[in-house]
Amino acid sequence: MTLNISFNHAIYPLSFFYDYDSIKIKEYSNKILLPQTILENITHDERIKFPLFFYIKHNERKIYLSVDKFVPDISDIYIPNHIFEQLGIDYGKIQELFIDYKSLKKGSKIVIQPHDIEFFKIKNPKLYFETHIQKSYHCLSQGDIIRLVYGDKFLDYNIIKTEPKINISTLDTDIEVEFEKPLNYVEPPIKEKTNIKKIKDLSYFKKMIKFKDNEETFTPFKGKGNKLGNN
Repeated sequence: MTLNISFNHAIYPLSFFYDYDSIKIKEYSNKILLPQTILENITHDERIKFPLFFYIKHNERKIYLSVDKFVPDISDIYIPNHIFEQLGIDYGKIQELFIDYKSLKKGSKIVIQPHDIEFFKIKNPKLYFETHIQKSYHCLSQGDIIRLVYGDKFLDYNIIKTEPKINISTLDTDIEVEFEKPLNYVEPPIKEKTNIKKIKDLSYFKKMIKFKDNEETFTPFKGKGNKLGNN
């Protein structure tokens, strides 16, 4: 039987938090700040399984979230701005936050679509994705748009598919990663042999990749992907 426990609080973007400078890196995550009272209310509830996963439903969207920390002197919920915009919530609206008491299934595969060809400039994709997924996205859902910091800017990615379920945990699990063409990628015209070679060189994102230790690039393969573990 599915059991959902919920709380009602006003919800704001992270930028409204009084100590925003200390947590602004969480803008590139799906981690949220919650009132300490929520933790106090569930601490002795034996139905709750850890790690905790939360979700918000609004305008036919359902987005899973993990908690960054419980804060003792707040009564509102603070979420990353890009998620706030995806949900289309008004500032300060009283919103129902659900705790999914059951543990999410560990992910086995994700299909990702970069929004921008800037993705091709990433020198060490293995380190880049391991670092940001492990630290910032402990849960993913099919249909999510995730935002990862990249230098002094950010890159967005569509989560096209997740397996074995549409909502998965990325904690301590082996995940196969497949990339689709960036949204703004345009096939170059084939006018000469050198162009053909260039197109072949860019074809790796159509295939499965495997992150290999101590390599600066990723290699096409068919099989298991990288292991995403705990922080």
